[in-house]
Amino acid sequence: MPSKLAKSSSKSTTVSSLKLVKRLEALPGVGRKTANVVLNTAFRQVAMAVDTHIFRFSNRTKVAPGKNVLEVEMKLLKFVPKEFLLDAHHWMILHGRYICVARKPKCDACVIEDLCEFKDKTST
Repeated sequence: MPSKLAKSSSKSTTVSSLKLVKRLEALPGVGRKTANVVLNTAFRQVAMAVDTHIFRFSNRTKVAPGKNVLEVEMKLLKFVPKEFLLDAHHWMILHGRYICVARKPKCDACVIEDLCEFKDKTST
């Protein structure tokens, strides 16, 4: 049986993204990141779920530097071209998880190395 949230969200396309995020965040254990993942993945709405990988990537490359995840999220939403916004957070998570890793980034394998402003680049 569908939840009240799912019913009300799928019933009406007038439910704004912000309203849906607030409803999701009201659920126990759901924060902004999880709400944005659900909004983006389940409802195919533009949302930028900033996790540790995206936060590191955004600050390290200076693509969207910020002191907290909300600041990075807002900057990424402005920076990423509209046609890529639905999938960008998945791509950045994978990039941060496998290429722009925390301890020893694989800069030689990075497709944006020439654009990256990280001063401590590594080579393999």
